[in-house]
This record gives sequence, structure tokens and C-alpha cells, in this order.
Amino acid sequence: MKSIENNFISELELFSRIVKLQRKQAKSERDQKIQDKLVQLKKAVNFKLSLIYLKKQDSNLYYEEISLEGFKNASIIFNQYRSLGHSLKLRSMTLFCSEEKVQKVDFKYKNELEKR
Repeated sequence: MKSIENNFISELELFSRIVKLQRKQAKSERDQKIQDKLVQLKKAVNFKLSLIYLKKQDSNLYYEEISLEGFKNASIIFNQYRSLGHSLKLRSMTLFCSEEKVQKVDFKYKNELEKR
């Protein structure tokens, strides 16, 4: 009876080790994908910032696109628009790199929530 219990415990320990190794490997693969994505973004040249406003602007549009060059410039301008978003009455803004969404921010307003 004891040998069966010991065998069962050793199998559980082995299974536990295997699961831990699989999780560690999956995490390292995810981290590698993130690192590859960052390298790709830093090498990219063309970015696009899409702005969606709550109300029509002077141009009679709700939507505006800004073309940007270089990761550093795109990051700086994205963060500036993020800090000014409520003042500009933005609904949302999205940063794209070659038609792939990199980052998105949705702005929340109390008045908008009360109207619903």
C-alpha cells in the first residue's frame, strides 16, 4: 500500500515539474515575441495616429489621421496627444504601424456617461 502511495506521489511531483517547465517555456516564448515586436517597431519608419473626436471639428469631420516618421517621434506625439486628449475632446486615439494597431486609448467623459 505504501509503495502505491509513494509511486503516486512521485508521479504527481513529476507531473508538477513538467507543468512548471511548460509554463516557463510558454512565458519565455511570449517574452521573445514581445521583444521581437519591439525591435520591429523601433526599426519601423512610418506610423499613423488616428484621432476620433466627440464632436465635429472645424473641418466638419469626426476623424483625423496624422502621418508620423520614426518610432521615437511617434511615441512622443502619441504621449502628447494622450495628455491633451480630454482638452481636445477626443473619443479615442490609435497608433498604427503599417496598418497594424500598436496602441489605443479610449477617453471617458462624465457627461457622456450621464446622457446614456
